[in-house]
Amino acid sequence: MREHDEEGVGTYLSIDHRGPAFVGEEVVIVAQVESLKGNELLCSYEAYAGGRLVAKGTTGQKILKREKLKQLFRHPL
Repeated sequence: MREHDEEGVGTYLSIDHRGPAFVGEEVVIVAQVESLKGNELLCSYEAYAGGRLVAKGTTGQKILKREKLKQLFRHPL
């Protein structure tokens, strides 16, 4: 979803824990794009272990030019 000169920066993450994933179990995460407005990407996701829903939530990212990120880290707010 990004160009070669862009990076994704996480803006938030919510997790609703529903149950345990046990040692040795494979965890499968299924994500769905909910919206893409300008440079903001919002997704929902569900995590399954042994076929059981163990977590779900939402995540957000902003897509920025690498050069812009370099400038932000050189000149912190």
